[in-house]
Amino acid sequence: EVAIYTDEGDIIHIKRGGEILIKATTKVRMETPLLEVTGDIIDRCDEDGRSMQGMREIYNEHDHPGDSGGTTGDPNQEM
Repeated sequence: EVAIYTDEGDIIHIKRGGEILIKATTKVRMETPLLEVTGDIIDRCDEDGRSMQGMREIYNEHDHPGDSGGTTGDPNQEM
């Protein structure tokens, strides 16, 4: 294992087994022309996390009451 620490409390920790922990106080920014991820990306994983695929499925299947081409009600499915 190896870890890099800053004086502001930020950490990059490469753990055994291939896991990488990045703890940043404000944000993580990647400057790259392409970012590829082989698995899911999960938002708010310590709370009510939902993967991007899960959000896509809800969006693709959502509907609105009163959908007759004009103003509709709120969606029946919550994101």
